Amino acid sequence: MGFDAVFMSRIDYQDKRRRMPKKELEMVWIPETSQGLDNQIFTHVTYNHYSPPPGFCFDVLCRHTPVMDDKRNYNVDSRAKSLVDYFKEQSKYYKTNILMHTLGDDFHYRNANQNFKNYDKVLKYINDHPDLGVKIRYSTPVQYLEELKTKNVEFPEKKDDFFPYADIPHGYWTGFFTTRPALKGYLREVGKLFQATKKAIVLASLGGYEIAVNKTSYSLRKMAQSMGTLQHHDAVTGTSKKLVVDDYSKMLDEARQKGVEIYGDIVREFSGTNQSVLTCEWNSSAVECPPVKQSLVEGKSMYLRVF
Repeated sequence: MGFDAVFMSRIDYQDKRRRMPKKELEMVWIPETSQGLDNQIFTHVTYNHYSPPPGFCFDVLCRHTPVMDDKRNYNVDSRAKSLVDYFKEQSKYYKTNILMHTLGDDFHYRNANQNFKNYDKVLKYINDHPDLGVKIRYSTPVQYLEELKTKNVEFPEKKDDFFPYADIPHGYWTGFFTTRPALKGYLREVGKLFQATKKAIVLASLGGYEIAVNKTSYSLRKMAQSMGTLQHHDAVTGTSKKLVVDDYSKMLDEARQKGVEIYGDIVREFSGTNQSVLTCEWNSSAVECPPVKQSLVEGKSMYLRVF
């Protein structure tokens, strides 16, 4: 598949509850596809979402007790014991004595120095005290997999998918491909305009036409930012509250206006006229599009661009 492993946090809470006592949070996933065994991949389900150990978040967004190793406010020993106890509990649910745990969360590492300064202290204390029975270091998924390969362990197989997914009772994350179809459709429309606008800019530049580079670059960047934001897993999927979806729609509308503006400037350069540029709604016919219908009725000439 081109990957050595996949690491995930979101599986159904009931599935995770069932897997933990059996030490089946790691498995070989073999989806039932035409590729057969060539499609298998090692899969690791994280212990505590993709968050840091409870009580050990030192980002500016957190209020957890800092690790202190000076004589006046010394607590590194008790903090280290808490972390060791936590990892010993985690070890009950995995097959080997090599564990992996995430550090950080959404919007974290705004102050990376603060994070690492605290972890440096507690990690040093743990590693300097072998009686605690734990060695801990910063690592990566690749290094974790390399260590795991040294263990002669057989992992269970999984052949179906992980849907439907619920994180709490009655809290199902479903409908990714069908929820809020209007937002999905609008995103598709603006996406087409975005691609067409980029092509028009290239053609105008190659043709030697003068376009306002600074203005065009700014508008195109704003379009790209809006399109990028809408690719978020809670945006295009529709798994957002109505107020958030309304904000996404506003964002797309502003991006669309930027695209029409750029496209209009370029068309006017091509045509050498001051002609206004209007767009039709997506999937609409000439009869349903007022600008086209009006031009046809009045017998006016028009430039028609289909994308």
